Amino acid sequence: MHPAESKFLLNPGNLGESVEKKTLLEEYENIESLCLALHSSLTAGLSNDFSVLKKHRDYFGENLIPTKMPHNYFYYLFKAFKDWLLFLLICGGLIFFIKDMVKDPSSGGIDGLAIIVAVIIIVLVSSINDYTKELKFKNLHKTIKLGNTCNVMRDGKVIEIGTKDLVVGDVYLPKYGDLVPADAVVFQANGIQAEESAMTGESDLIAKDPIHKPYLLAGTHIMEGSGKALIVAVGYYSQTGRIIRMLGEAKKNKTKKKKGRLLEESSDKVEITDKKNQKCRSVLQEKLTKLALLVGKIGVTAGVLVFLILLVTFCVKTYSGPNPETFQWYHLYYILEFALDGFTVVIVAVPEGLPLAVTLALAYSVMKMLKDKNLVRQLYSCETMGNATTICSDKTGTLTTNRMTVLQAFLMGDKKEDLSIPLNLPPLLHECLCMNICINKSSSSFLEEIQIPGSSPRQFGNKTDCALLGFLTSLNADYNEIIKKYPEEKY
Repeated sequence: MHPAESKFLLNPGNLGESVEKKTLLEEYENIESLCLALHSSLTAGLSNDFSVLKKHRDYFGENLIPTKMPHNYFYYLFKAFKDWLLFLLICGGLIFFIKDMVKDPSSGGIDGLAIIVAVIIIVLVSSINDYTKELKFKNLHKTIKLGNTCNVMRDGKVIEIGTKDLVVGDVYLPKYGDLVPADAVVFQANGIQAEESAMTGESDLIAKDPIHKPYLLAGTHIMEGSGKALIVAVGYYSQTGRIIRMLGEAKKNKTKKKKGRLLEESSDKVEITDKKNQKCRSVLQEKLTKLALLVGKIGVTAGVLVFLILLVTFCVKTYSGPNPETFQWYHLYYILEFALDGFTVVIVAVPEGLPLAVTLALAYSVMKMLKDKNLVRQLYSCETMGNATTICSDKTGTLTTNRMTVLQAFLMGDKKEDLSIPLNLPPLLHECLCMNICINKSSSSFLEEIQIPGSSPRQFGNKTDCALLGFLTSLNADYNEIIKKYPEEKY
């Protein structure tokens, strides 16, 4: 019976836990036993047969982590309506519309409608812009995620597949620049250096080898070297998936909010402080908000004073004049008129044009930047970058070209200062020098020719290795021809 046809004796969840505890190899004694338990081969990898891959995928899961569904349009519409200023304007607009229609139907309530239309424009522009940006970022993230590829060995052949097609038991070939697609155990390493700050917080590069540090974690980066590794956990069972699951469970536990605190409904009933969820605003928006609040307070004060003055004047003239009257129900109409006059002062004082002007200006900036292939998610980012006066950056790749080149050489007691002209070296020295440059470089270091006249090749990997590869040009040597004579498997 083919190994893949028998049942698996491993639990995908236990594999993920063992990787986290770094006890997987201890539990299975060695990598060969683990590979056999996964019905794979260290030399040939998995079979590329669809049924075999399907059994692995069905049992151990897919290498996909379902993302949160985007909010629908009504979420952003409701979010835009949360501004107290807009709510005040809507209430005022409705009151004025009803008053005008009752007093003079022929007017059409134009004053109230004008206020309501302005608010509707603000809300629609803000909500539509936020919703379309969210969809664009979601599609962009999906395209990037599905476009990621990696090299694996199947049926003894190295092939390139999408990271979503990776399954437990695959023999993964990590190389320079890879984003590790799943948890794996290294069993062959050629100077592998991994950057694990995203997972462990460790800023230094971690050297990987089959004995001391064999575990590659999903979501980390390969900064140097190459090798072979056995995939042991994918998707939700990988370290990235486990973190996302724990975050999801933590959010479910937070259900009650009281006086700025979130109460966790967990066994220990831990109470943690929660800051108010404030909407991010730009510097200009913060200033305009403060201005609107100040003007609003002044307007409310003036409106209340107007109402009180009109009310007191009416009461003095009506109830204490030469011909005092008793209270009549129709007097309430006059009092309502005074209240509306006071509210008019408040509405006029509130600068309803400020939010609209800022929203339209920032939305226009976002559209202009989109034409320059720059997708901005937050409107206020445009203003923030526009106010930047100083940008601090490291010099590598900014002030310099992030390249190394060989400027001089000291060969057989002779100093070579001008390497732009071909060097005439003895045949034995020439062959030995070229062979050592090609053999001793990192397998992840290479040059990529750019199809632009006069441009230098792009360097990938170790810069010293790349500089020596460029030096081969001065030696009139062809790297591809030399590496065919001395393939990696021989040394």
